[in-house]
Amino acid sequence: MASLASHYYYETFNYSVILLNSIILMVNDPELKDKYGLKIVERINLFCALTFGLEVVVKIIAMGFCKGKNTYFQSDGFNRFDFILFTGVCTSLIIQAIFED
Repeated sequence: MASLASHYYYETFNYSVILLNSIILMVNDPELKDKYGLKIVERINLFCALTFGLEVVVKIIAMGFCKGKNTYFQSDGFNRFDFILFTGVCTSLIIQAIFED
């Protein structure tokens, strides 16, 4: 699992998903009325969230969670940032699912 977490293609894929998510955030308009466009944006956002979640899980399995010097939380500040963002995304998805019309 450690070789996957640091593999060039895996990291490139994750960076590509980050770029895709950034583009979706730029073009996403709260006033968007087109139901087809909304569905596409929702599905891309869900894909990005699942990809980010998989990245967190893979890195935690590969590195360990927090006990030790080179674990997920101890090795890199970006990992802590990613974990906080992913927790926020999960919370947002849960709230959205609960209060969806």
